[in-house]
Amino acid sequence: MTLNLILQIAKKDLKGYFDQPTGYILLVIFCASLSFSFFGSIQTTQEASLRAMFTILPWILAIFISAASMRLISEELRDGTLEILLTQPIKSWVVIVGKFFAAFAFVTIAILLTATIPISLQFFGDLDEGAIFAQYLGTLFLTSSFISIGLFASSLTRNQIVSFIISLVVISALMVSGLPFVTYAMPTNVALLFQTLSPLIHFAGISRGIIELRDILYFTALILTFLSASYLVIKSKIVSHKSRSYQILQISVGFFVFLIILVGWFGNSIRGKIDLTENQLYTLSPASVKLLSELDDIVTIHYFSSKEPSAQNAIVSRDVNDFLDGVVAASNGNVKIIKRYPDVNDDERVIANNFFVPPVQFSDRSEGELKVKIGWLGFALTYSNNLEYIPLIQSIDGLEYQLMSKIFKLTKKERTKVSFLFRTENPDPAVAPFRNFRLALTEIYSIREVPENQAGIPDFSDVQMLVVPAHGQFVSNEMRFALDEYFANGGKALFLIDSVNIETSSLSGLPNYFSLSEYLTKYGVTVEDNIVFDQKANEILPFPTQQGTVSLPYPYWPRINAVEKKISGGITTAVIPWGSSISINQIDSNNIQVEHIELMKTTENGAVDSMYVDLSPNSDRLKTVSDIEKSETLMAVAVSGKRCPPGQNDCDIDAQNQFRMIVIGDSQLIDDGIIQNYPQHLALGINWLDWLGQKDSLVSIRSKGASLRKLLYESKSEEQLTRYSNIIGVPAIIIIIGLIRLIYRRISTQRTYKRDD
Repeated sequence: MTLNLILQIAKKDLKGYFDQPTGYILLVIFCASLSFSFFGSIQTTQEASLRAMFTILPWILAIFISAASMRLISEELRDGTLEILLTQPIKSWVVIVGKFFAAFAFVTIAILLTATIPISLQFFGDLDEGAIFAQYLGTLFLTSSFISIGLFASSLTRNQIVSFIISLVVISALMVSGLPFVTYAMPTNVALLFQTLSPLIHFAGISRGIIELRDILYFTALILTFLSASYLVIKSKIVSHKSRSYQILQISVGFFVFLIILVGWFGNSIRGKIDLTENQLYTLSPASVKLLSELDDIVTIHYFSSKEPSAQNAIVSRDVNDFLDGVVAASNGNVKIIKRYPDVNDDERVIANNFFVPPVQFSDRSEGELKVKIGWLGFALTYSNNLEYIPLIQSIDGLEYQLMSKIFKLTKKERTKVSFLFRTENPDPAVAPFRNFRLALTEIYSIREVPENQAGIPDFSDVQMLVVPAHGQFVSNEMRFALDEYFANGGKALFLIDSVNIETSSLSGLPNYFSLSEYLTKYGVTVEDNIVFDQKANEILPFPTQQGTVSLPYPYWPRINAVEKKISGGITTAVIPWGSSISINQIDSNNIQVEHIELMKTTENGAVDSMYVDLSPNSDRLKTVSDIEKSETLMAVAVSGKRCPPGQNDCDIDAQNQFRMIVIGDSQLIDDGIIQNYPQHLALGINWLDWLGQKDSLVSIRSKGASLRKLLYESKSEEQLTRYSNIIGVPAIIIIIGLIRLIYRRISTQRTYKRDD
């Protein structure tokens, strides 16, 4: 019976939204403003993610829900129908709950209308569906809390405009309570409490794709608080303020207020979460769990943090604590955490300095002024008298790989050696070419230059893995022979081949006659003498013109896609500056047995420029390419197999000495400048080396979150169609449906009914 009454009230109020133009106007404004803001924010990034939408959504919801809920009780008070309703055998709380569900259903319809955004984007990019589900689920919790506030505001006054203002002020005050410009005038402890009481802080975690118990408890407490307050206000109109039931109700509301403060204050101690992201970005990967559980001795993590972190770093500190709890739980007792607070203990400050975790200056807005505060947030790891450290943790993103690579480095008795074939003037990773790549390799590998014998021929006898960067040096027959011997003994190599040398000043190319492409043909791989371009999937780069610098699509920097994602470690896309295509050929010799695995290709719009005399954004070649020339163009290939030693035409191929190589027609993939703009290339290059060395354990860890999800539109018209179908199309459909319904209602009200009808 009670449930039926709730549903009847909810149905009546929900119908009221659609029986007037106001409901449709609100839906149109909400959908149009959200779509316009979202597509404007991703216009330059072209990221296949809804994070930008859910960043601005709370602010739009604050206005939308305040407007949608202002009439719920205010209208009843104005028309005098609330007293009539309450004289019926209906309890006050039933009225409150029914109206709450009516508003919730209306706002849910509005939110579901925004689902056209991810649906339309899914055709042009690989969206994280798990994260999107979590984001929409979190939005429903946020929506419910805002509706409860709007319902409370509506119960306070019979004026709908006043109700709207009260609701908007309360919601906005709660949201901004955790922002720095509010907390800067407060002591640190009070600022931390205000942060945890802000819906934005709790919604931020959910918008990443994580459903945490503390966030659910917070929103539940917030909803119950304002629903109880609404019930209290309505009850005050029909019972004496001195009655026992009213006093009990006041105590109940006070309890919920206390509960929400309690959740905010002790929320950091509440554990439990569900990671709904596609690659479990915020959960320890199976490879990490395996690494931790198989440790043969205890790894001690000294966690240095400030006892009272600044308000700006409190959330990161909380996330790090949660992360360490997961590490300890997965380690079967193999990891020990020692928390140290150098800001309150001089002895631990000395330990922090000895462990290379120095103090860092944080800006702390406290008690009305900007202060520079000294703080700590870093790790030091010890294992069998060995030490590794992470001096500063700025974000939880990527922390798993940072920590696991340090543990891997500490606990492995001997690290695999990676050698670069062509010598540099200074082999120090800090100054040598591919500086960022070399420095990243030192976390798990030992970097060596290839030694040479007295004749100047490379000696590969002690080389475990080889990186062959692009070069302009003559490759002698003796070096080719040495390479063949290396692969006959099971060698592993990454070839970065430039078939064309690029003149960046004139944007033209010259053939590179020393690229080793010819050498690789015996293994069934040819790096062609061309430059690949893609007129649809490419980067936008700045170019100087007479009118100044302008950003233009540059087809000669195509975005390519992973074909074999396991070897690439989940990295799905990369950008190849002036790369050459790769052909796979049949091998005529019986002395070499190989298997080819295609790694990365362009989209179906890939094509080649075999002349490469003009590589400008307006090259004639780009204007004359025909559709028949376009296809998915191979850019990277993996090769595994066995071969006879060089010079032996007939041999029993040793099955144990299987070689591996990866070939890509571009050396700038891991160039320092490229890695700075495309950090996923760093993970991609190291993942390839891990596959070459059969070290698959770290591939899945490193690649979590490293893949850049991009929107790949076939044409500008597709992009604009997607944009305007959401900004204009969805609101237009709402308007049409609203007009049809309102016209039908008007006709129905003007119809003359006869006794026979």
